[in-house]
Amino acid sequence: MMKFKKYQNGVIIKNRKESAEMTPSINYMGEITPEDKNQDSQIDWKNVIKQNHLKILAKKQKTHDKRRKELRQSIDTIVKDDNTPNKLPLRRMLDLTAFMENSFGHNTRAYNSDYTNSQMQVDDIAVNTLLGKTKQDILDKKTGEVIGQKEGNYTTNQKKYFEKMKKYGFDRETIIDSLKTDNPLAAVFMARFQYASTPEALPTGDNWKDYFNYYKKYYKKGEDVDPDRFKDAWDRMTKGEFK
Repeated sequence: MMKFKKYQNGVIIKNRKESAEMTPSINYMGEITPEDKNQDSQIDWKNVIKQNHLKILAKKQKTHDKRRKELRQSIDTIVKDDNTPNKLPLRRMLDLTAFMENSFGHNTRAYNSDYTNSQMQVDDIAVNTLLGKTKQDILDKKTGEVIGQKEGNYTTNQKKYFEKMKKYGFDRETIIDSLKTDNPLAAVFMARFQYASTPEALPTGDNWKDYFNYYKKYYKKGEDVDPDRFKDAWDRMTKGEFK
C-alpha cells in the first residue's frame, strides 16, 4: 500500500509529535482536516488550501529535456500566433530570454521559485504593471501640481493581450496561478507581453549587442546582466542548440 507524505502548510511532517505542534494540519491533498477547521476563524483557509495545492503541484519535477521541449513548443506557438510581420527577431528575443532566465530549461533553480513568477522570471512589478490598470496623476486645481495618483484605465495594448490570452485558456487571474506552477505557455506569453509593452520595437539586425541592450533595458529594467553569458546564448542559438 502506498503511503502518502503528510503536508502541513507546505512542510513534510515526519512524526505525530511534530504534527501536534503545528496546527491546523493540512493533509497530502492540501485539505484541512475536520478537527482543525474551527481552531482559528481568522485564518484565510481558502488561501491556505490554494497555496498548499500549488506547492504540491510544483513538486512534480520534470526532466531537463522535457522542460526544454515545452519551452520550445511554447515559444513556437507564441511566435506563430503573433501579428508581427518579421517573426525572426521575436523568436530570437524569446529564445535568448529563455536561456538567460532558465538556461532553456536546464536551470532547476529557476523552477518552483518563491521569489518570482515562472521560469521566465517575470517579477511581481512586471506582472502588476502588465495586468493592472494604469495610474493617472491627480493635479491640484489651483497650482496644477501633482498631489497624488488614481486608478486609470487599461491601455489599448493591454486589452489586446487580454483578448489574446483567452485563446490559450487564461484570464488576468488564472494566468497568475499558471505562472506560479511554471506553465511554459503562460510564462512565454507574459514575456512576449512585456516586450510588447515597451516604447521601442524589437531589434532586427544580426548584432547580438542590440538584443543584449534591449533585453537589459526592457526585461531586466536596467539590472546588471553578464554580457559574456548573453553572447554565449547568442552563439548557442545561432548554432541551432535551442531547437
